[in-house]
Amino acid sequence: MSLLTARGVTVSYGALAVLHNASLAVAAGDRIAVVGPNGVGKSTLLKVLAGLVQPDGGMVSAAGTVGYLPQERDRRDGETAMGYLARRTGVAAAESAMTESEAIYRFLFERNVAGVFYSTLEGEVRGCNEAFARILGYESPEEVRSVSAVAFYAEPADREKYLARLKTSSLTPDRTIHQVQRDAAVAKDQIR
Repeated sequence: MSLLTARGVTVSYGALAVLHNASLAVAAGDRIAVVGPNGVGKSTLLKVLAGLVQPDGGMVSAAGTVGYLPQERDRRDGETAMGYLARRTGVAAAESAMTESEAIYRFLFERNVAGVFYSTLEGEVRGCNEAFARILGYESPEEVRSVSAVAFYAEPADREKYLARLKTSSLTPDRTIHQVQRDAAVAKDQIR
């Protein structure tokens, strides 16, 4: 299976055809070299593969991000080689977005005083916050993950109704359910 494919790529600058019907397939583990004299389109081909130049014809598909490092480095003062590679290949931007996403996750999930959990449709608990564990009488989120989400419902039919509603709509209306605490007491919760 190809991770990167180009078919019939054509690029012209004015009357000069730099690439004409170029095709390439790169599979996992492949090593390629783009070799040729100056001005034959090596850099243009690499820019097309990285999505920096739109071809006049043909198509490119990639199973992931393709980075491009130019021949002439634009290194910034004090920038390390790793920092340069991260910035030029898009890794730095992706890391920044991931850090922001993690901060939002921590704010909305881990630090939330409301009990929050998420599970698979089959009931495997994938995670919960400390508040959820405390509300239902568990010692920790890890302990909650060892229990099926089905056990949290005083009426198993409530979960089935909730899942049926989720499958037909991305929004769930406000409603109250009764959940079972670890000691079998029933807690009344509002779902929004």
